[in-house]
Amino acid sequence: MDQKLLEIFAEEAGELMEALEAGLLSLEGGAGQDLINGVFRAAHTMKGNAGIVGFEDVVELTHLMESLLDQMRQGLRQPDVQSVSLLLKATDALREMVGARVAGQEASQAPGEIMQPLNALLRPDSQEETAAPSPATPNLSHRPSPPANARRRLHLSIRLQPDLLGTGTDPLRLLRELEELGDIERVICHVEDLPPMEQMDPFTLYLWWEVWMATPHPQATIDNVFMFVRDEGHIFSEEAQGPPPNDNAALSLLPRTRHDPPSPVPAPGEQTPAPKAAAPRTAPLATPTIRVDTDKLDKLVNLVGELVIGVARVSESASPEAGPELREAMESLGHASRELQQQVMRVRMVPVGGTFNRFRRVVRDLAAELGKQIRLNLSGLDTELDKNVAEQIADPLSHLVRNAAVHGLETPAVRRQAGKPAEGVIWLRAYQQQGRIFIEVADDGRGIDPERVLARAASLGLTPPEDASNSADIYKLLFHPGFSTADKVTELSGRGVGLDVVRENIESLRGAVEVESHPGQGSTFRIKLPLTLAIIDGMNVMVAGEVFVLPLLSIVESLRPVPGDLKTVEGKGELIRFRGNYLPLVRLARLFRLTGGVEDPCQGLVMVIESLGKRFGLLVDDILGERQAVIKSLEQNYQKVPGVNGATILGDGRVSLILDILGLERMALGTDQE
Repeated sequence: MDQKLLEIFAEEAGELMEALEAGLLSLEGGAGQDLINGVFRAAHTMKGNAGIVGFEDVVELTHLMESLLDQMRQGLRQPDVQSVSLLLKATDALREMVGARVAGQEASQAPGEIMQPLNALLRPDSQEETAAPSPATPNLSHRPSPPANARRRLHLSIRLQPDLLGTGTDPLRLLRELEELGDIERVICHVEDLPPMEQMDPFTLYLWWEVWMATPHPQATIDNVFMFVRDEGHIFSEEAQGPPPNDNAALSLLPRTRHDPPSPVPAPGEQTPAPKAAAPRTAPLATPTIRVDTDKLDKLVNLVGELVIGVARVSESASPEAGPELREAMESLGHASRELQQQVMRVRMVPVGGTFNRFRRVVRDLAAELGKQIRLNLSGLDTELDKNVAEQIADPLSHLVRNAAVHGLETPAVRRQAGKPAEGVIWLRAYQQQGRIFIEVADDGRGIDPERVLARAASLGLTPPEDASNSADIYKLLFHPGFSTADKVTELSGRGVGLDVVRENIESLRGAVEVESHPGQGSTFRIKLPLTLAIIDGMNVMVAGEVFVLPLLSIVESLRPVPGDLKTVEGKGELIRFRGNYLPLVRLARLFRLTGGVEDPCQGLVMVIESLGKRFGLLVDDILGERQAVIKSLEQNYQKVPGVNGATILGDGRVSLILDILGLERMALGTDQE
């Protein structure tokens, strides 16, 4: 099989299965007709795509799902918990089957395991065998049958686009679907358009069909068979007048759309009237899109970054005596390169809604397993962040959502006793603020008891925070490896694995996480993330002849201290006064073992830095100015360096290290150490 076709199928199948799952979850909250139709179309498209690549087991399963959804569309079945749960399990089976087939493997779950209960639900009174039919002989008997007195006779004329075979679509499958919807009285295959054998193209469709059938189904159900071939073909359906023609009948129907009335057959010798010009079809304008591999985008971002660096180098090396025309040209080039950089970065941005929506299923399943009533509220779904960030934040969010459901929310009985509604709520929010992305996972549960956290920390031998009244410092203990306040170990909680992984993953994204909680009212885990991992807005500083880049968003203020602002406390090192409070003073030169830097803080500058809500002063020799830095990974080319997030190339060609604020805090102040 064509590998490119397989890759396209896998990508589209992933999107369709996400749409299926999201739609099915929405059905439980209220089944509007548009919603049911949308879920049905997703299953129908999945079936068609699977047929193109020859995955007959996927076709069979999606066909059963489609049949059950068709019952809902016709009002013959309500989307109750039983049917929706079964369809969700079928979606899980689809996901596994598609993944296995794309990888050239066998799925661990046999299709029959999910097809049997689907068959039983579709045909509850049938005594027939409910084992899955053979993929080679598709079972076409799962559509619901309205009362016999509602049956009507149709005559269909089916002319499909000539290049249909090149798309992998099988016309025979369409005819079999029609057979499923009623009794086929007559099928005539027209061959008059066949060219001589030597002129025949095996990828061109020369045939067209007429079908007479009796069906109990409405016209919309018949139309759905041709959902994906109608636009480019000519498919006409009308009430059949009289019996179908006999074998010797000579038919010559002009192609016409289903909206045109049937053209009268001219009498012998009569001139056929010229056809009227078809009115142009209008369709809503849609934004054109194109699929691009992420690797290509990453390379493009890297090349644009190199361009920005090159422009900066040319600008800095230009002679001061350069004429106004050259300066103007350099400014124009710099502006164009920055604009190009911003537009390329926007291409990598995706809405966070795609990440959030997957947790609707997680919460639904957890509620059933825990015996709790849980509602998930989502907001800020259109907030955009870098695609790489969106992919890597999914696991930390999964830990936090599960933590809220398992630890945060109480059972309905406990909530009623506390005067709360039986249904608990988990919020997932996203918003932009101060050039960052904020994501919050909140709940209205029992909250976190600081005293219990301190007691558990003492039992683990952890050092308590200096200020035991500061709940923010107490909650940092939750992120210590192995920390858990659960009374017993279960499959869902109490293993001490989770929040330390959350912190590590978020920090690897140059982000931070903080906790806010009110006992009895609920908790909020707030994640701060950069918009992108490729570029950083930084402040260049000089230390002992070396240039370092500080993340601009971490800088609170810069100041030149006077002797009265400095203080040394035994056991705590140097402190500097800032707005009435004393902050730890960190000498960057000493931290990196550099010589030749400023020793007297009053002769240098102190950058007030904020990390995870904690502030400290960073002593540097001088500030060189703001600049966007294209981040180059040290780990890919060298190794992980404590206190360093990456490197960038300066305008003069030198390499400058980009500082990791949280890493500096740990190195200098020993915070969050085990």
